[in-house]
Amino acid sequence: MKPFSKAACVPAGQIVAAGRDLAKVADLAGRGVQARQIDYHDPASLRRAFAGAGKVLLISGSDVGQRLEQQRNAIEAAKDAGVGLIAYTSIANASRTDLQLAAEHQATEEALSASGLPFTLLRNGWYLESYTDQLGSYLQQGAMPAARETAGSARPPEPAMPAPPRRCSSAMTRPGRSTSSAATCPSPSASWRRKSVPPPGGR
Repeated sequence: MKPFSKAACVPAGQIVAAGRDLAKVADLAGRGVQARQIDYHDPASLRRAFAGAGKVLLISGSDVGQRLEQQRNAIEAAKDAGVGLIAYTSIANASRTDLQLAAEHQATEEALSASGLPFTLLRNGWYLESYTDQLGSYLQQGAMPAARETAGSARPPEPAMPAPPRRCSSAMTRPGRSTSSAATCPSPSASWRRKSVPPPGGR
């Protein structure tokens, strides 16, 4: 994606950064962004945070098994607050993948469709950090799960930063309210295989 033009930039004072821990958005607040505290389990906090917002970027929660309820709360709060569009960070190939982690994303997409609100789906692929966080374990086991294969060898996808944030920004600054779907990053395959990992220092 090409860098944004200055015309596409939104003044910091017109942006709200919301999260459970305001300390984590303190750097943004220092740049003039409004900081509001929310809890996905507290619909009232979501309505307060969304008040006056034209668009909401709904970042999928990290509590696997609870995300659908949390994200439904956010969708309902956005609807109550009169939000004009929700952009949601989903999973690649959400409409056809059978990955276990996809179930809550699929159900959230259905909830968005049923809400009647315009929405954009940011269907991100497997983040590289999902591998780097587990490198120690992979090296000990001598194997790693491969999200896709290229030329017969395991090759993880490369949704390199800052591409996903740029796509999120694009979805939030793009004019219009029409419902759309965007597959933004390389997708993980439905079937995973274990591939050997060279020992440290080896190839």
